[in-house]
This record gives sequence, C-alpha cells and structure tokens, in this order.
Amino acid sequence: MSGASDTILVGDKLLFADNGNNRISSYDTKTGERRVFPTEIQTDFLASDGTTVLAASATEAVLYDFDSGEKTATFDGFNSNLAGVAAVYGKYYFITDNNYFYCAEQNSEGKIGRAVQQECRDR
Repeated sequence: MSGASDTILVGDKLLFADNGNNRISSYDTKTGERRVFPTEIQTDFLASDGTTVLAASATEAVLYDFDSGEKTATFDGFNSNLAGVAAVYGKYYFITDNNYFYCAEQNSEGKIGRAVQQECRDR
C-alpha cells in the first residue's frame, strides 16, 4: 500500500484508499482474504453500504460494485469541493466545504441514482 488516504470498516471488511497504487484495498478480518480493485480517481474519502463502495475526491465520486469492482455510477457537478461522504441505509450522502448537502439513493431497480442537492437549515 502507498499513500493511503482513508480507511473504513464495513462489517468484517477493512477498506483502504490506496492512492499510490490507484486502487481500493480490502482485507477481510475474519478470513484474512485480501482484494484490490482499481479506481479512476485519487480517493480522499471512502464510504460503503457493504455491497457497493464509494471512492470520492474533492470534485467527484465513483461508485463501484464491491464483488466485481465494476463502476456503477459517477457523481460530479457539486457546488463546491467535497468535504466528506457517508453511506447509511442504502443512501450515499455528500457534504461540501460550503455546506451543500447531496443525497443519492437506490431507485426501484436497486441501483444508486444521481446525487440530488438537499436543503440544509441551521438549527
């Protein structure tokens, strides 16, 4: 591994953004199995729902199928740079450095759709 930028634990799988090798590395903490799959972007942030993995840079995000490593969606056109991403209950959330908030969720076919800007209010 080279130039790791983010690490997350999803179930028994530990995922690493391995920027120096342009890939995501996975380590199964129960079986010891190691996997890697290539990424198209320099990854600053990772998020996963267990079946897909989101790799995000400051300006775009790419969603990959965890089993095959194939790209399933691309997200870009955010109003400012991404500051973080998260996956919760089949939805992916994006927050930017200017407090813009986006959400991408599964459609009726079970695929993650486009990221839609959400309204955020100060409380």
